[in-house]
Amino acid sequence: MSTRIYIKCPSARTFASVLVLVSLAGTALSATIKTKDGKIITGQIRGMIVQKGEAKLEKSDEGIIHIVNYHMSNGEDIVSIDDEGVHRSHIWLITVSATGGLPDDLEVFKPGEKTGLGANRVSATGLKYNVFVFDTSPRIPSKLKLLGEFRNESGKDVVIPALCVTTKDGVVEIPILDIVAFKSEPKNTENKKDQ
Repeated sequence: MSTRIYIKCPSARTFASVLVLVSLAGTALSATIKTKDGKIITGQIRGMIVQKGEAKLEKSDEGIIHIVNYHMSNGEDIVSIDDEGVHRSHIWLITVSATGGLPDDLEVFKPGEKTGLGANRVSATGLKYNVFVFDTSPRIPSKLKLLGEFRNESGKDVVIPALCVTTKDGVVEIPILDIVAFKSEPKNTENKKDQ
């Protein structure tokens, strides 16, 4: 005598309903943005958000190498922006280096360009430079200078110095200058011994 076990599968309608609920829950995630006047704005940040570090110089046999770091992430990956920095679940760490100068910020983010070791690019002014990209999930907030949203407007790439945020009351644009300043890192105050 054989025993048959029947497993009832959910109907396509039930499965679709669950997918819709999961999708809505995912889009309901929102960020908090603290402004200089103490307000907290809650909503989903749109677009690709860019931060930029200070340029550093290193000597080499070829000349002075200029190096700058960028942090870039989708607005939807940002959890909060406060005086500790930009907190996010995903980030692209971008390092640009060149001998003799640095390319314009917009050239670094050109879609479809090569990245990585040996991926030499040439800027509009003829400057040869490299771009390295590392994809990661950060554990600490980024305190690099917030530039704004990278987007294409009327066929031209631009960095808008503002964040476009969808709130429960509609879409608001928050100028970067209105966002709270990030606390600076504590400086090493130990006395150096003479050698």
